[in-house]
Amino acid sequence: MNRSTRLFTVIIGVVTGFTGSIHGLFEVMQGNRPTGGFVMGMIGAVTFVQNYLVTGVLAMAAGTAVVCHSLFFIHRKHGVPVYLLLCAVLFLCGGGVACLSGIILGAGSASP
Repeated sequence: MNRSTRLFTVIIGVVTGFTGSIHGLFEVMQGNRPTGGFVMGMIGAVTFVQNYLVTGVLAMAAGTAVVCHSLFFIHRKHGVPVYLLLCAVLFLCGGGVACLSGIILGAGSASP
């Protein structure tokens, strides 16, 4: 991975993780109540966990993991596949639709 691709991937990873954490914060602020389905319309996120509080905590943890991985480990041998996995986990844990851009751009950075 050349330097400009790595920098671009790091920036997108940090933005993706930060927006996922913000989604998690808004979900935590909804309190300990059921989500009412897989799609949370007012937040714009998808989750398999049916509780706003738990979903929010998972989204903030996954967002922090995406940011840390993007900053420190994206340049390693298995950095991009792990990044894509973390973005997918963030998306499925309520990180919002913006995580899809992280997945798409991360997959583009994996090409030689």
